[in-house]
Amino acid sequence: MTIQVTPRANDQRTCPYCRDEVTVGPGCPSCGTRYHSECAMTFALCAILGCRQRLTPASDALALPRIAALARRLSHWRREELGPSGPQALILEPSSDAAERDDAALAVAELLGGEHSAYDGRMRLRVPYPEPLARFDSPEQAAAACARLESLGASAYAMPLSDLVQPLEALEVSEVLVGAEEVVLRARRGEQVLRRRLRRDQPRLLVLGRYVSEETKPTTKRVSGARAGSTRYGGYAGASARSSLFPSSARSPSQPAAFLFFGDEPTPAFFLRSALSVHGVRTQVEGWELLRQGLAGDEVRELEGETAQPLLGLTEVVGSRAVRDNRASLALIARLLHSRRRARPPLS
Repeated sequence: MTIQVTPRANDQRTCPYCRDEVTVGPGCPSCGTRYHSECAMTFALCAILGCRQRLTPASDALALPRIAALARRLSHWRREELGPSGPQALILEPSSDAAERDDAALAVAELLGGEHSAYDGRMRLRVPYPEPLARFDSPEQAAAACARLESLGASAYAMPLSDLVQPLEALEVSEVLVGAEEVVLRARRGEQVLRRRLRRDQPRLLVLGRYVSEETKPTTKRVSGARAGSTRYGGYAGASARSSLFPSSARSPSQPAAFLFFGDEPTPAFFLRSALSVHGVRTQVEGWELLRQGLAGDEVRELEGETAQPLLGLTEVVGSRAVRDNRASLALIARLLHSRRRARPPLS
């Protein structure tokens, strides 16, 4: 059988990896298919059957998108031809001590690409949560890069790219009953209502953070036109509304949120204080503290810097109004912490 690859027409509108509209982004040097930058950075190869041309220059490492950009695409990406022995993602963990070392900062900068400096590497080492750093074609390449960073005092681990790019899913918890021996959760997955019972002695990972959202919308201001000698409206000829070139942004107050991984369940439970009913308490603050005590098990991780601007991702666009929040970024960070916990060898 012969497969012929021909250049695509210039009217292509859909990225083959995420199936979302694309107007600006790199094109395949062989067949001309266009991709989002995040998709090209993550998968590196053309998705068109019979082409598989590399979308980026051949090298051992390819920098991955930052947390917010990566989390935004995870619900759309197709994952065919990815497996445990295929492409790998190197995850850089917080390494404040290594950030003070020039050799460690330069090693991170090299993985980010030639245009990055030791300053960029130092900033990435100071990020207070684990973050995908680079993509490798094989587990051996990723393991060698991890070993080099570890030798310089940094902390990093590798995970299959197929695990990293799984869609972000969570059980939406609406009600909680905290008992003496177990915690009962009433949650929702899509249209399905589920009940989960969690024993106090059951292994689990609780990831705590703070949820924040930001709304951007156009602003209008009253523009008055003055007319000499006129006393109408106190000396003005009239007033009109004019849209401003600079839209206004309003950020909601942050509130506690949490992701809980328990048992062999790969999908975490998600808790948001404002959307949660805890039985037997009078206030949300009291309920959240009771919930935290009831869910805290063998490991609790509390995120820092989780409301920073880089973690906000676009979630809704209606006309000229846009809403961004950090929930997807928090979910991805929680997944990275969970994958590290599972990969960590048991204590002897």
